[in-house]
Amino acid sequence: MLLVGGDVGQFVEHWHEEKVKTTLCQSLAELKALPQNGNGPSFDLAIWFYPPDAESANDNPILQRLSTLVDHLILIPGAGADVAKRRPRLVLPLAALGFLPDYDCEVV
Repeated sequence: MLLVGGDVGQFVEHWHEEKVKTTLCQSLAELKALPQNGNGPSFDLAIWFYPPDAESANDNPILQRLSTLVDHLILIPGAGADVAKRRPRLVLPLAALGFLPDYDCEVV
């Protein structure tokens, strides 16, 4: 599992206790530094804690990089992110990259 975003640190301890292998990337530079498997995605799942509007300049590069690294992507608003404004602007570029929303899915 790949965890991306500035808020990932608060979730690390829980997943290490559960023995879930995780990779953390808090910035675009760290995400770009990940090795890529030439045959397909390197991760089954990524969870991106997307930032508020004021920090959205890297959205498209992050989404493009994630699209080459993962099979499935979960979007979770980071601290201060306005879901009503941010999420629709993330869904459109994701759809263009082949990631379509699954609103029947629940994260538990």
